[in-house]
This record gives sequence, C-alpha cells and structure tokens, in this order.
Amino acid sequence: MEELDYVKDIQITREKLYEMVWSEQLSSISQKYYISENTLQKKCTELHIPLPSIRYWISLKPGNKPQEKIPLGEFSGYSTFYLKLREEVESVKVLVQQHLLRIKTEIENDTNINLKVPDRLTNPDPLIAAAKDGLYKDKIMNKEEGLIHSNYGKLAIYVSPNNLARALRIMDTIIKALKNRGHNFINKNGSTYISIFGQQYWISFKEKEKRVVVKGKYGETSKYESTGILSFRLGESYHLKEWSEGKTPFEEKISTILTGIEYQAWKDREERIENEKRWAIQREKERIAKELQERKDKELADFKELFKKSKRHEEAEIIRRYIQKLEDSAISKNELNEELKQKIEWARKKADWYDPFIEANDELLIDVNREDLTMAKRGYW
Repeated sequence: MEELDYVKDIQITREKLYEMVWSEQLSSISQKYYISENTLQKKCTELHIPLPSIRYWISLKPGNKPQEKIPLGEFSGYSTFYLKLREEVESVKVLVQQHLLRIKTEIENDTNINLKVPDRLTNPDPLIAAAKDGLYKDKIMNKEEGLIHSNYGKLAIYVSPNNLARALRIMDTIIKALKNRGHNFINKNGSTYISIFGQQYWISFKEKEKRVVVKGKYGETSKYESTGILSFRLGESYHLKEWSEGKTPFEEKISTILTGIEYQAWKDREERIENEKRWAIQREKERIAKELQERKDKELADFKELFKKSKRHEEAEIIRRYIQKLEDSAISKNELNEELKQKIEWARKKADWYDPFIEANDELLIDVNREDLTMAKRGYW
C-alpha cells in the first residue's frame, strides 16, 4: 500500500468532469485535486470531453458576450475515474515525513548500533563472512556480465571485483545495525530474508549496469558494463524498494536506508493487519450469509415436506371418502357382495399405507416411494 492509498478517492463521472472544466480552468482544478494540468487534459481527451478555449474564458468577463459551451458528445467507453483532494494528499505526505523523521531520529540516537562504515572489514557478521568466502573463492566461476555474485544459500551480492570489498563493508554495517535493532535474518529457499515486524523480505546488494553497443565486423551487438553505482534492495519484483547511490555515497546513507526498511515493514504490517481485519469481517459476513441461506433452504425444505405430507394425508382421506361412498352405495342397492368387500378392505389398507400419519406396512409396496409412487429398481438375481 502506498501512502496515497490512505487518501479517500472521489468518484468523478465524465459528465461531472465536463461541468468542471467548463466552470473553472484546468489550473484551478489541478490546485484542488491531486492531478497535474497535463494529466487532466489527457483525461479529457481520453473521455472525448471538449475543452474551452482562451476566448471562452475571456468572454465570461464582465461586459463581454459569453460564448456557448461545446456540447458533450456521445461516448461508449468506461467513463468513471477517481481523484484525490490535493489538501488531503499533502496532509498525508506531511504525516509520512513526520513518521520517517521519528524513526530516523530514534535510529541515529540508538547507542546500540553503529552507523559508520569502517575502512576495513573486521569481525564480519556470519552472513557477510559466508558471502565473502564464496565470492573470493568462486568469483571467476560466478560471473555474469562483469559482476560477481555469491553462491546459492548465501547473501545476494552482485558487484564488480573493484567494488566487492566496499560492498561487504556496507552490507556488514547494515546487517549488524538491523540485528542490533532486534530484527532477524532467515534462510528461505536458499535465499537470505530479513524478518522485521512480522514481515519477511528478500534482501540484495547490487551494482547497477548499463547496456552499451559494441560495433563489430558483422554488425552491432550489446553488452552490459558495471557503472560503479551501488544499490540496496528490499523485496523483489512489484514489491521492490531500492536505495541507490547518487551525489551522497552509501557510507552517508546508512541511517536513511535503515529508516526506509523499518518504515516499509511497519507500513506493510499495518496493511496486513487492516487486510486481516477486512478479511475477518468479510468471512463473518459470509458466515452469516451462509447460515441465513442454510436456514432459508431448511425452511423451504421443511415446508415442502409439510406440503407433501399434508397433500398425501388429504389424498388418503379422499380415498377413504370414496371407499365409504362406494360401500354405502353398495349397501343401499343391496350389492355388497364378498368380492366388493375384499376390494373395499384392500383399498382401506392402501389408504393406511399412503397416509403419512399411519404409513402401514405393505409387502407388495415395500419398494414404492410414497411421495411420487415410483418403484425403486432392484435386481432379482
């Protein structure tokens, strides 16, 4: 998370931006929002928003006839973007600088650490000793484009031979200072990581290179040459933070590098904690939603079961009423013979088998589903 991520975004629609640029000049909008005039103009071009000319603004002065606006045309692309208030951005920047200053002051006043890079490497940290041993013994084997580097499993150092001694002294000073600040180093997957505030970062020290063109008999080729400019790297890829030499040599930037490392770790930890809180809230929402859905599903299933049972009972009662009607009719007509009596008895037993309140056993219907009256398929041999 970058510092500006702490500043609330304001949603700007294409229509709103059109009204903005025709109500006040780009310079005025740029002062209010954290966006340059050039970027604002490019955004208007991207969204097909016409911009007023200088004559338009002149026409708005008292005594002049105002020019009409150029109407906003159709646009089929994505027409919403976000801006931040410049005042809020500047406020966050001030807070960040204050935080960095507090950390740097604490580091520079910490009597347990040494911020001065020695002229000679003495009593090196075990990480530096191991890297030095590998670099000096195998520097010819481990060479890439003019740089030598330490072996797998050791501290990542990529420098030219002329800068090796200096690089080891600088890294030794940084590592010892970090350890004295209470931070640890671990070996993970053959690489050295620093563990700080619960965060882990791959660390490396590298000399920058430049690409040069070499003209040959058969055309041009290219190669990389070392520049002598050193850089300390925290993390990698998208999350890489880098401190490079400029006019100020590394020997005078140790406290700045330590400050940057601790601030980055603190910031990443705060982001992780906030993310964990958001994830916990989201998981709780999902749990509640799942629980509610399960209750809804059970409620529906229970009602369907109630409906099926009540329907079966009602249908069983219909059968009984029909049987009783059949029996009464036969008696009134003096037609109640033995065969009809058996049929009536059989029908009453089926009604009892079907009725959900009774569900009497029936040997011949034992494989029949009472709900849909389908026969289960069974093997007979």
